[in-house]
Amino acid sequence: MLKNTYKAILGANGNLTDAKTGRTFNGDIDYLFNSSFNADGELASTKSAADAFIAAAKAAAKAADDAAAALKESNAKTAYQIDYIEYGTGKILASKTIYDQAGTYIDEYESTIKAGVPAGYVISANGTSYDPTFINYKDPAVQKVTGKSAATISKAHIYVNKKAESAVGTTTYQIDYIDGATGKILSSKRVYDQAGASISKYESAIKSGVPEGYTIDTGRSSYDPSFVDYTGTATPKKLSKAYIVVNGKAAVDTSFGTGDRTTHVEDTDAIYADGYKYGETGATLPSLAGKSEAYKAAFARGFNAGAAVRGEKLAAYKAGYQYGETGAVLPDLAGKSDDYKTAFSGGFTEGGKVYADKLAGTKAGYQTGVTGATLPSLDGKSDAYKEAFSKAYTQGFAGHLAVLDAKATQDATTEANAEAAAGYKAGYQYGETGAVLPDLAGKSDAYKEAFSKGFTDGGKVYSDKQAGYKAGVQYGETGAVLPDLAGKSDAYKEAFSAGFTKGGETFADTLAGTKAGYQTGVTGATLPSLDGKSDAYKTAFSKAYTQGFAAHQAILEAQAAQNATTKANEDNASFNAYKAEEAAQLAKDVAAKNAAAAAAAKAKADQDNASFNEYKLGEASRLSAKTVADAGYKAGYQYGETGAVLPSLDGKSDAYKEAFSKGFTDGGKVYADKLAGTKAGYQTGVTGATLPDLAGKSDAYKEAFSKAYTQGYAGHLAVLDAKDTQDATTQANADKAAGYKAGYQYGETGAVLPSLDGKSDAYKNAFSEGFTAGSEVHFDKLAGYKAGYQYGETGAVLPSLDGKSDAYKDAFSAGFTKGVIAHFDAMAAAKAKAKQDQDNASFNEFKLDEASRLSAKFANKGTATTPATKPATTPATKTPATTAAVKTTAAKTNDQTTATKKDLPQTGDDVNVVASSLGVVAVVGALFGLAGTSLKKRA
Repeated sequence: MLKNTYKAILGANGNLTDAKTGRTFNGDIDYLFNSSFNADGELASTKSAADAFIAAAKAAAKAADDAAAALKESNAKTAYQIDYIEYGTGKILASKTIYDQAGTYIDEYESTIKAGVPAGYVISANGTSYDPTFINYKDPAVQKVTGKSAATISKAHIYVNKKAESAVGTTTYQIDYIDGATGKILSSKRVYDQAGASISKYESAIKSGVPEGYTIDTGRSSYDPSFVDYTGTATPKKLSKAYIVVNGKAAVDTSFGTGDRTTHVEDTDAIYADGYKYGETGATLPSLAGKSEAYKAAFARGFNAGAAVRGEKLAAYKAGYQYGETGAVLPDLAGKSDDYKTAFSGGFTEGGKVYADKLAGTKAGYQTGVTGATLPSLDGKSDAYKEAFSKAYTQGFAGHLAVLDAKATQDATTEANAEAAAGYKAGYQYGETGAVLPDLAGKSDAYKEAFSKGFTDGGKVYSDKQAGYKAGVQYGETGAVLPDLAGKSDAYKEAFSAGFTKGGETFADTLAGTKAGYQTGVTGATLPSLDGKSDAYKTAFSKAYTQGFAAHQAILEAQAAQNATTKANEDNASFNAYKAEEAAQLAKDVAAKNAAAAAAAKAKADQDNASFNEYKLGEASRLSAKTVADAGYKAGYQYGETGAVLPSLDGKSDAYKEAFSKGFTDGGKVYADKLAGTKAGYQTGVTGATLPDLAGKSDAYKEAFSKAYTQGYAGHLAVLDAKDTQDATTQANADKAAGYKAGYQYGETGAVLPSLDGKSDAYKNAFSEGFTAGSEVHFDKLAGYKAGYQYGETGAVLPSLDGKSDAYKDAFSAGFTKGVIAHFDAMAAAKAKAKQDQDNASFNEFKLDEASRLSAKFANKGTATTPATKPATTPATKTPATTAAVKTTAAKTNDQTTATKKDLPQTGDDVNVVASSLGVVAVVGALFGLAGTSLKKRA
């Protein structure tokens, strides 16, 4: 019964033909199943038959892959023509052709396109037009969609301008040829020259540009007399212009005229512009009563010209809207005016929104109808969405009713067949769900026997589901390499897939919790709220946080120890230096005192020996006491003056200690004055305040104040200089920031570049840098979305995005989501069809088998009175009775399948059939090589 499921997978390459057997691959698979499966749709019981089928199926899949690859290789490359067209003239200056796989995006050849721009030209800011991808128009399907012939190739029209247009020192002069009768601009051209050049030098060029069949009406023509550079003036966007009015018949004066027309220009330009504004906007016309005929004529010309532009814009907007609303291939707008292109783009954008709403409404409506879901609220949805939803819902619901009718008919028929079928079904359900066995009293022997067999078979499925789910959870939680499930039942595989998904969620939560917990702990950050997090996340977070916080504490302790060691080393070095200096000074003082004492003693040598001896004894005592006091005072003064930590005075005499204390007090006053002077001086200097009066302050205060003031005032000047510099660069920085932001936005969105006339050099340079950076993001988004969609649509193994930008990753994610939806839609459709085919086949096989068993049963009774088998009858039309029967049967079926649903992946209250099928698809793909997927990967 799995034939159609396998067939859909193995035949994913398309219904190609095997060159060796002459059979299509779908036919080859039919052959394999018919020769390898029994009448019940199961593989033959012998291992050799099963092995032979598996080998043959793999060979068929490989052959399909090889044939598809060969076909792809034969059509591998498509042509893409790039034309470089001069903007304004439409002349093709150069062309080149490149080749690549169909579906390749042209933006991958950006550098190639830029490198091919003809010498002397630059790509025009007016834009380009191109097919976004290399399209294989040889493909019949493409021809059907596009309506184009097989000879068509993808093209890019790259519009270019001469570099002279933007060269320094040139200005632009626009010449408009206006129909004198209608006021319509028939054609325009531009010339470029130095500012101040006379327009009269271009007389011949102006005459040669007159449209065929027209002549110049010099009496109504007007022009600026010279090339005026309006940059930096009150009207920086204005161009010098010549309005060359032409008539369809010969004018009185056919000469162009070179006189000074300044006065005429001043009279008519404003009037013409005013009329043009009314014509372009469609506003209510003002009264021209009292205006001169010349005024009215100029106003009429302007109005007609503006009205023509308005008409062109309206037509372009309407055309763009139609293309956007229908999703048609965009037309070639080469030769259209800028106004037309802009209006077309606006209309296309608005129409595209309607088109998108129609698609979304159609998809949502059909899905709601075909599933029989409750109608959602459409409040806030557009009319296009609602209309498409309603129409698609009607179609979808018709399909839903057809499915219900078919199911009701099948249930009614099944109910009427035999008690054995009901018994087997009931037994299978009890076995599959593991429910307590019911009381079978009153049931027939056939019902009981079939119930027993069904229960046994269902029990196997129940065991497989339990074992598969448990194993899947274990593999998911550990992130281990998936095992080979070949030989496992479908129930085991489906449950394994569901368990693996559940375990994978736990595994992902454990990884996320571990990372977040360790990061929070090691940085010492505040613990976040874990409300809403899973138990696995919380457990992993807690464990990792403990480890991270231990590392954080170790870092803090190591830093504290390092800081303490550094401080101690600095204190010891400072104290040792002081002690050395103090000892040297004391030695000098003692030597000086000793020398003085010796001199005094020698001066008294002539005194009476008795008096001298007496004096000598007294002087020595006094000198000794003075030396000790002087040394103590000096040492104390130095300690007080420097604010150093006091030394130990153990072992010093009382005289030394008393003098030390006095010196420390006096030195401390100097130290305090120095600190106060330093603080006041620096504060006065750094703030630039007026110098205070220092009269009455000590010398120490004044000296410290002066020194600190010098340092503080230097800082004050530095601040002023920095502020001046900052003020000078603020405007440039603002221009840079604004230019970069604008350039980035234009680059990121791929919009047509704006004119930067009147912008500063800083703005322009930053705009260029921002545009380059934004363009990288723009191309990353395009490439990421394309790659993501392809991976999602094909179901391929996701690639590593390491090294890719965030823009690429975000776009990849969005594209992947869209691709997965398309992938699942295709799988669901294939699965639904396979299920329908399988059910039909099963039912037909069951009816044949049942008829055979019933026939044999009645034949064995050996009596001619055995009633003939009464065929089941199905009412041709629905009656209240049959409808009630259908509802009752459906209710029973729903009750019986409730237990089954709880083991399947669910979305809300419904079983997610697509998600349930993923396990089967994955396992069958592993068994048979996933021919379709491997082909798409190579593509």
